[in-house]
Amino acid sequence: MPLWLDKEHSGKVIHDMRSPFNGLMGLTECMVMMVKDAKKKEQLAWINKCSRRYLNWIDAVTNIEDMAAGIAPWKKEDVALGYVVQEACALLGMSKTQYNEFLLKDGVTLNDQSGWTETPMVKGYESGISRIIYNVIQNAIQYTEKGSVTVTGEDLPDRAVIHVEDTGIGMPQEDLQRIFEPFVVLEPRRLPGRFGLGLSVARECSEFMGGKIDVTSELGKGTKFSITFFKDPPNAVTDAVNKGPEGFGHYVNNAPLLDANRNQQRFLGVIAHGLIPAMMGCIGMSDLLLNNEPKKPSKKQLAMVYRSGCRIVEVMNLITRCTLIVEPVPLAPSEFQLKDVLEWIKKELDVAVDKRGNAYKKKGMEL
Repeated sequence: MPLWLDKEHSGKVIHDMRSPFNGLMGLTECMVMMVKDAKKKEQLAWINKCSRRYLNWIDAVTNIEDMAAGIAPWKKEDVALGYVVQEACALLGMSKTQYNEFLLKDGVTLNDQSGWTETPMVKGYESGISRIIYNVIQNAIQYTEKGSVTVTGEDLPDRAVIHVEDTGIGMPQEDLQRIFEPFVVLEPRRLPGRFGLGLSVARECSEFMGGKIDVTSELGKGTKFSITFFKDPPNAVTDAVNKGPEGFGHYVNNAPLLDANRNQQRFLGVIAHGLIPAMMGCIGMSDLLLNNEPKKPSKKQLAMVYRSGCRIVEVMNLITRCTLIVEPVPLAPSEFQLKDVLEWIKKELDVAVDKRGNAYKKKGMEL
């Protein structure tokens, strides 16, 4: 199959990745300095720190020649694990989809009971640690229809352990390891936008930094993930390696690298895929701030923050779909509800815009 993503296209995609982040960071940094309310300042700081971390990750990873050769940069740095957990719970608790729907279902709560603020400190790659935490918590939210998702922590002498426990649908014992394989989605239907990469990325990031992820589950009762980060991991990789992007089995299963174009596509796909959970949280948090802001100048700035977040999610969804569309997604014949597919199509058409940003659906039109 001919692939569209040559070096020129890759450069354009990388530019489109970076651009909205600069606006998001600049606006929130300015507002953090101006706002006096401590709670608002904290919420804006979460958005700012989150967007800065991921822009730094984009800058570190998106060297076109390195991507083509399958080279991924890794480094060992001090990471305030407590802050990342606090930020992830705060943003994912307010997370909104591109359809302006909350990720948390009605009646479901996300509880941060770790008691952590900054500490514990661990050694690892901050962007990798944050993606592990965001992906695991988001996965728990997506499969919990009622009850709660609870995050707790253990600060031990040589390690820190994060437990993410939900009251969701659970899974049979034979599937506990399959969920960490690339492109595996354990549900009777696969709607567009679900690639089954979140947990495989989390597992490979964890093992590459010398940590691990354990899971226990009971069908119909819920699932518990335990993520272990060592404070000074002896087996962590601390330099660039030519194993390709994480999440595709290159680290855990020693899957061979592909050709240069496919390596580039996979890198861009996994980057875009990894940015979406956090940015959905930024959308929800900025929407909350916008709706509670009485001052017009601040309201205008928050509206720009909100639109920047929406733009990032829109671009990242597009990049994810375009780059991963050629992947060999394992699909088994199964029954599915046609109404679910039709509902997804309706949602897509409700928010669809042309190249100038104008809505396809005319004002007053109902689908």
